Amino acid sequence: MRIVMFLKIYYKLMEKIIDFQKEKLDKFYKISEDFLYNLNNSTLLRHESQLLLIDKLRLLNNKLSLIEDDINDILYDIKRKNCSLSTSARMRLIEEEESNNLIKEVSPILLYYLINRNKTGSISVDQEHL
Repeated sequence: MRIVMFLKIYYKLMEKIIDFQKEKLDKFYKISEDFLYNLNNSTLLRHESQLLLIDKLRLLNNKLSLIEDDINDILYDIKRKNCSLSTSARMRLIEEEESNNLIKEVSPILLYYLINRNKTGSISVDQEHL
């Protein structure tokens, strides 16, 4: 009975994850269409702006290549009905977890600093008026 309950919860979770992913990809698709539609307007930019745009496009293309590789990797896993993580994917997950942990550790300290800085700033202003 517990296994059946676990499987029901698991499948509901997977459905939510799939729905979430569909929403993300739909948004990406819409913004990509808009991007492609407006890209022709880049010819109207000044020369300097066009050069900077080329740099931005180069950076974007690097990210898109990574996304394309990830999507192809996932499609391959789904088609063979078995998922595995490459070494680079494992390393990216470790980096993401370390970054998240660092943010969790530093956030309270940063917040404390900002609160005290604001309090200190207001105290010094009040002292100037005295």
